[in-house]
Amino acid sequence: ACRCVLMAKSSGVRLRLDAKAAITYADSQSRKAARRAARIAVQRAKSNVARKGRIDTGRMRASIEVHSEKRKRLHPAYVVGPRVKYGKYQEFGTRAHGPKKARVMRFTPKGSNRVVYARWVRGVKAAHFMRDALNSVNVRDYTG
Repeated sequence: ACRCVLMAKSSGVRLRLDAKAAITYADSQSRKAARRAARIAVQRAKSNVARKGRIDTGRMRASIEVHSEKRKRLHPAYVVGPRVKYGKYQEFGTRAHGPKKARVMRFTPKGSNRVVYARWVRGVKAAHFMRDALNSVNVRDYTG
């Protein structure tokens, strides 16, 4: 990253920074730091899911992962979140709702073998496990 040039007329040494090498190095370091923080956010989101009691089969918790987002140099970005479609409903919650086409909804409650019919059901309260994981990320997570 640095190139030394010996000056002929003086006894000094002139140091020149190789700009391309410096940018490449800074880019790799910023990517490593962002990836490190994203991995920590994944672990915190998974623990938030368990802490909020949103584990039934464990599928949503296991699906939380990191994806790299294509960006310009020196501006790395990573997306952290669950792959399952219902992760959005667990994060933001739902309002009370009823059937769209039928007169009643039919479902089997968790832990039961009986069928329940309902015209209206309460919504799901928001867990905000991803928001809390994002809010807990700090500078130490980037630097290690």
